[in-house]
Amino acid sequence: PGRAQVLSLCCLLSRRFHAGSATPGCPRTKAALPENCTGRCAALTEPMAWVPAPVNSPWRGQVYQRDAEQEARLDDKVAAARAAAEARAARPLTPTTNYWRKRKEPGAGDLCRARAVRAFEAVERIEMGLAAGDRVLVVKDELVPGAGWIFATRGDDDSGYVPRNYLVEEEASIPEAVLVKEHVLTIESEAHLTLSPLDWANRGRAIPCTWFFAHVLPPQKLVDALRDTLKVFPHFAARYTRDGSGLEPGGAVAVDVRRSTTPFAEACVLKKTFKRTAHEAYVPSKAGMDPDEGLATAPLLKIRITLFDDGTAVGVLVQHSITDIEGLVAFMRAWSRCARGEDVPSPGREDCWAPTSTMEEAPQRWAPSEKPPEFLAVARKIRTEDCCVLPLPASTLAALKASAGESSEPYASTDDVLTARVWRALVVCRLAQLGLPISKAGKTCCLRAANVRQVLGLSEDYAGNATTDVCSELPAKELLGARVGAVAGRLRRDLLATRTSEKVQRRGAFFHKAQVMRQKK
Repeated sequence: PGRAQVLSLCCLLSRRFHAGSATPGCPRTKAALPENCTGRCAALTEPMAWVPAPVNSPWRGQVYQRDAEQEARLDDKVAAARAAAEARAARPLTPTTNYWRKRKEPGAGDLCRARAVRAFEAVERIEMGLAAGDRVLVVKDELVPGAGWIFATRGDDDSGYVPRNYLVEEEASIPEAVLVKEHVLTIESEAHLTLSPLDWANRGRAIPCTWFFAHVLPPQKLVDALRDTLKVFPHFAARYTRDGSGLEPGGAVAVDVRRSTTPFAEACVLKKTFKRTAHEAYVPSKAGMDPDEGLATAPLLKIRITLFDDGTAVGVLVQHSITDIEGLVAFMRAWSRCARGEDVPSPGREDCWAPTSTMEEAPQRWAPSEKPPEFLAVARKIRTEDCCVLPLPASTLAALKASAGESSEPYASTDDVLTARVWRALVVCRLAQLGLPISKAGKTCCLRAANVRQVLGLSEDYAGNATTDVCSELPAKELLGARVGAVAGRLRRDLLATRTSEKVQRRGAFFHKAQVMRQKK
């Protein structure tokens, strides 16, 4: 009886709502329905479906009908959404999207590529290891000078925090300028061309320099003025003799004129920090000139003129054996005067200059070229690919000199004070780079180049080599513990002791003997 009551209740509910939900096998249910209803309801059961209402529906707990077309449309939408999700998952993320997805902390700003200048071994889980030369993605505004951490991503998988001062921003590559015209300048000269002992001592590398002018200069006028300038400076258009004894006429100066689509302001790189190679595109190639092997076929000077829409760049590559930076500036100054139509007097190079002293004295830290430099073992750890420009207005220099304190010498120049500060700062930096405690640092050496034109009685525009090195040594602990004024006084004392006529003449005699011995080999 209990089973019959339950079945009867089910049949009554089925009659009230719909015959399609009648309980199978119940004789009362089938007998209670009209005969013509059974077929019609059975037909409606096939295209109709009874589904529960969504939980957030106002008809929650009830059922509603959904026909076959609605089912098909819903299936299509679900399939399309699933396909779109799979496509997004299969599509690789952009570097920017990948960076912000992996970075947990909030942040904003433009991203830039950076390169690791040193290797870094990760210790914590949130850190990322680096190998020297690795390229990573960081926020540009967060890549500032100084110690600290910065979040970086490498590829699609690696990410983490790395030391900020281990990275340098990668500059955008400069498009190759289009060659417009090439010139080869030769001059006839009967001048006596030789290499002085100071010239010979500086032979080995070429000096690259670039001058930027915020005006479009006519290239042909520059080339014509250069030809006239070379007549006054004949050793710039000379060549090495085949026996290596000096110079002789018959050299050639190559000048190539190019046009660049790079904006002039971008080419100048008016930044405080930029890559060492930022201006290489505007200087002639070093191939065949650097290193300088003293070959008769090697040019002594090459010029590149690059034209921009609103400016001009003049790049110079000159052998160090024929001039120093002071002489190169004198040459450029003479070239500018020729371009303006002014007369250029002969600089009086005094190629026949020779030391008068018979006493020889080697520079304090002179080492034969066959021996590697003593700092070569740590060069990779302290090398950098960046140049840093420190603006120092006159007011800042005056304040630095005033705060240096009294000097141990009667006079210390502003350059002495500034050099003392730079020396101390570099020692602190080197100790950190090498991981050395100050107790194990040993001695530190500061080498400076001193102009000796006045000491040797040469003119200010003398275009040969007329510099000598000044060496100052101090224990690192003493350097960092002394006052700036005391260090500046030490630098001044060493300069005065080295830049004397007698000292320079003795060094010249030493280099002259080495020059003669080299020529006999």
